[in-house]
Amino acid sequence: QTTNINAALQQMTTLVFPTWQVYREIESYQLFDDIYSVVTRLATAAAKIPFYACDVSGEEIEKGPAVDILNQLSYFKRQQLYTYLYLSGECFIYKETYTLGPNRGKMKFHFLHPNYVTLILSSGYPQEIKGYRYQDNNITFTLPYEDVIFIRRFNPTTIMLNAWRGMSPIKSLAQRLTRLQANMSASVSQMQNGGVPSIVYDKTPGLEIGVMGQHKENFARFLRNSDNKGAPYFTGGELGVLQLGLSLADLDALALADVDFDKICNAYGVSSTLFNNKKASTESNVKEMRVDMYTNAVMPIVHLVTDALTDGINMGVYVKPDTDHIPELQEDMKMKADAWAALPSFVPNEMREAMGQDISTDPNADKLYIKTNYVAIDDLNINVDPIDNGQEDYTNNQ
Repeated sequence: QTTNINAALQQMTTLVFPTWQVYREIESYQLFDDIYSVVTRLATAAAKIPFYACDVSGEEIEKGPAVDILNQLSYFKRQQLYTYLYLSGECFIYKETYTLGPNRGKMKFHFLHPNYVTLILSSGYPQEIKGYRYQDNNITFTLPYEDVIFIRRFNPTTIMLNAWRGMSPIKSLAQRLTRLQANMSASVSQMQNGGVPSIVYDKTPGLEIGVMGQHKENFARFLRNSDNKGAPYFTGGELGVLQLGLSLADLDALALADVDFDKICNAYGVSSTLFNNKKASTESNVKEMRVDMYTNAVMPIVHLVTDALTDGINMGVYVKPDTDHIPELQEDMKMKADAWAALPSFVPNEMREAMGQDISTDPNADKLYIKTNYVAIDDLNINVDPIDNGQEDYTNNQ
């Protein structure tokens, strides 16, 4: 019994289970349209960037096992990869290696759902990941460390075991999503049911019991008649009205929802201007925000993935993102041309190379050219000899 207890305690300190928040993060993607909009926009933008393999010198490798592996990461799989990272803050890729048949030695990628993966840590210090255990409703298996590419975002938690798991931006939005859900539920309920806007009462002295009920039945019968639409309702006696509660406009729920959405965008490092927010939406602003989205929200995660793939493939190649076809990541050629035009001197071939043009074979293209109309500062202090005015031509010209 002591041995079993010690083994169980040791297992508890070496297994890092997925927390309940992983399930909630995935669920929020399905329940909250704001989370879905932001995560889908970022995952789609990142998935547009394919990968390529290069050697130590940076030269692209066009053939080989590493290239075949990267070709498996289609647009759909890249979108799946980034959706996991933006939602759960972590992604698990199982590297299945074929040992028999015509595909012997080749590798195939499979994505493991983070909610079903448990980390297996070493018992000594410093602790390291020794393997992974996958367990869902139908199957359970264990994988060694070498067979899985684990990509995660940094988690600064002080709970030691949870620090091994990636941190999702949704974790920092937990309370805001609770308020967002309550706000949405309240507004939908008010829209559907309308609530009790007011109370009508009869102020007629000596009112008999049942007269007010008769008023209610008559009014209901009046409303059911389509011919009475827009017509006034007449009744006898003196009636009073008590207003109850606040209207949806008074609650200003829409303004509160805008604030919540801005905070969600802030957590993901993207501007709400990209999501039909017309408060500061101009063509130039939207263009700048798209560039900012790739710079601050997309490319950092892309580099996180390429570094993990480089280590995970482990074939002596480097995995790089191909951003040549992403307009937002290209240099502004007009701005670049203006910068070259403002230089006091330049070498034509250097300028052509910087502008993406072919190098000229003309020897004069490698010479340094200086713009004209420049005067040395010493030449500005020229001593001018006095003018000979023998004919007194300039006597009256002071």
